[in-house]
Amino acid sequence: MTEKEKMLSGLMYQAWDAELLDERQKAKELCYKLNHLSPSQPQVRKALISELLGLESDASLESPFNCDYGYNIKAGKGFYANHGCTIL
Repeated sequence: MTEKEKMLSGLMYQAWDAELLDERQKAKELCYKLNHLSPSQPQVRKALISELLGLESDASLESPFNCDYGYNIKAGKGFYANHGCTIL
């Protein structure tokens, strides 16, 4: 069983596993882009949010927003997160 499989199963896992490090780094890069994007670029924001969450989403995330992986966040229709939201 991989460390990611353990994590997703709720078991103890090694957070410094190379696969998980890479996935957290990707999420940090996407959060950085999102948090430094002008509010006047709603279509770019929407695309970044969908990429971060790993699915087509109508979620609205105000900056700054931070998360560790992104793909494990399930946001319902019309989800809104105000400034300073962190989801781990």
